[in-house]
Amino acid sequence: MTVNENSHVVFRDGNLFIDRDLYDRYFARIETVILMKASDAILILPVHNQAAGGNLLKIRNTRGDRCVST
Repeated sequence: MTVNENSHVVFRDGNLFIDRDLYDRYFARIETVILMKASDAILILPVHNQAAGGNLLKIRNTRGDRCVST
């Protein structure tokens, strides 16, 4: 699978936006993630068991882009 070179992750208004291409590539079938701050970066860690907690990767639009409310 190739990822569109225009694919990206954006933080805006306290939310994390992940476009569908990146979601499909790295988080397919994942419904929750954990966000961790590490120095000057943000780590997005998939959670494979929802009982472990985390933030929901909500579907944002019909294209399949995702959003995490922080």
